[in-house]
Amino acid sequence: MLVKTESNRTLQGHKLLVISPWPAPAGFVEKLAAAFPDLQVVYHLQRWTSTPLPLVTLPPGTWDDVTILMTFSTLPTPEEAPKLQYVQLLSAGVNHVLEKPMFKDTKAAFCTANGVHGNKAAGTPAGMETIEDSANKTM
Repeated sequence: MLVKTESNRTLQGHKLLVISPWPAPAGFVEKLAAAFPDLQVVYHLQRWTSTPLPLVTLPPGTWDDVTILMTFSTLPTPEEAPKLQYVQLLSAGVNHVLEKPMFKDTKAAFCTANGVHGNKAAGTPAGMETIEDSANKTM
């Protein structure tokens, strides 16, 4: 059963785990608490590095009652998060999670950030240079 606010406007019984490379914006958790007073929110900062993003190690039991997850690439196994219903990825695509059991083997709904990122543009000290997108169109 997916998260539905029509019959549960306070999101009682739900837990949101945010794993983000950015600190929570000022007032983020407070605004969520005002809109959904019974929603439990856990915010975990996972810094970007020059190496591939490692899976974070969270305290034992963290995943047990998570129903909503916001993350870039950190996914639990289905056994670690048996109540997970909804995953909001911070990326526009899902290629990096396609083979993960949580994506392949569960009914958890996955949503991407497709459309929220601006156009790619590369700049050089001499000015802008053109790049080609995946369809070989010059931008």
